[in-house]
Amino acid sequence: MKKILVVDDAQTVLQYQKLLLSGQDFEITTASNGIEALKKIEEDPPDLILMDLIMPEMDGLTCCRLVKTTPKTKRIPIILVTTVTDREKIEDFKRVGCDDFVFKPVKKVELLLKIKKALN
Repeated sequence: MKKILVVDDAQTVLQYQKLLLSGQDFEITTASNGIEALKKIEEDPPDLILMDLIMPEMDGLTCCRLVKTTPKTKRIPIILVTTVTDREKIEDFKRVGCDDFVFKPVKKVELLLKIKKALN
């Protein structure tokens, strides 16, 4: 069973993404900001991370950069889940090592395809 860490500061988004992923062969854990995510990643590294961009305490871009520059965690795929559609920002995501992205509101089929691609 693959472990997925879902990181978002909005509880409704966390619950929605957990619902989208239910019935799949995933173990889901959640974090509400980048700092909490880093602690969970250190304690029990997931197989994949779904990361919001705009969060308090530590944003998704900073968290992604830290995950991707740490030898123990740099191979964990990160899919950014965002409302940001600015091309320049999307290039920033790629520069810090983000593997893919999906736009909110998330569509189940698209999310599952991107997760499958990232895990293979």
